[in-house]
Amino acid sequence: MNSEGPNYLKTKVPDQSEDFFNCGLHCEPHEELVFKDQWGGISIMHASNLSVRTLMSNQTFLRLNPTRFQLSPDQRYLLLVQNFQKLFRHSFLAQYTIYDIQTGNDFPLRPMPETEEHPYLLLAEWAPRGHGLVMVQDYDIYYRKSPTSHTGYRITNTAVPGVVSHGVPDWLYEEEILGSNSALWMSSDGLLLIFASFNDSLVEELRFPWYGSANEGRLYPDIRSLRYPKPGTRNPKVTLTIADLADTSNIKIKTVIPPVALANTVGSDFCLRCSAIWTFYALSADLDGFIF
Repeated sequence: MNSEGPNYLKTKVPDQSEDFFNCGLHCEPHEELVFKDQWGGISIMHASNLSVRTLMSNQTFLRLNPTRFQLSPDQRYLLLVQNFQKLFRHSFLAQYTIYDIQTGNDFPLRPMPETEEHPYLLLAEWAPRGHGLVMVQDYDIYYRKSPTSHTGYRITNTAVPGVVSHGVPDWLYEEEILGSNSALWMSSDGLLLIFASFNDSLVEELRFPWYGSANEGRLYPDIRSLRYPKPGTRNPKVTLTIADLADTSNIKIKTVIPPVALANTVGSDFCLRCSAIWTFYALSADLDGFIF
């Protein structure tokens, strides 16, 4: 027996594991792989025939210097993450830039296109179809049909940083429940959005010293606070909401009511771990077909 195990077809692949982990090795539907190529640009490989197509040149990549990237489902645009600022285990702030693959142009992503700033966002994701975008800025949710559309739509407007958040979890749910920086999900056609909202107003605050990063060399810390529930104290209040984006001139909003049996069993102060299941065969015009 061969001590090296079964024989496999071997090929030499450049060691770019660090680039993959730092900058994104992203699997697309239909057996496609988007990756930072050996020349320092962004390419897509089609697994069916192993063909490779360049999406962004290495010169453009070097100029924009993204830390992460994601291709739109229609393969028209790249969503680039820049100036990454870590918050907690999964969450971060970042600026986002859109790169138009067809024209080679790039421009800042803004939740509301009429603004001129290049804002830091808590979240930006492509819709499952086309090139719509859902974003979270200052803990409120925004939607745009296209990166080049002249109109943005604000889905929520009640966020209070550190207290009330929409579409992104508070510290407890990020760390212990969802394990993610996202608390929103879209239907496969991109027309329905379900998002979680977290109200920590009744959660006690934990205060702790903060010395900053190691290179700051502070002698005295700042005092920061975090909504941090402990045993026997109040947990965050969590609600699920559905937004119908089919008609953006009249976005319909509906709160998902937990099953009575669940509410009666664990009371109103419960933790939510949910997997969103979109049941289109039962989905009616008033959004009663959603189950979780």
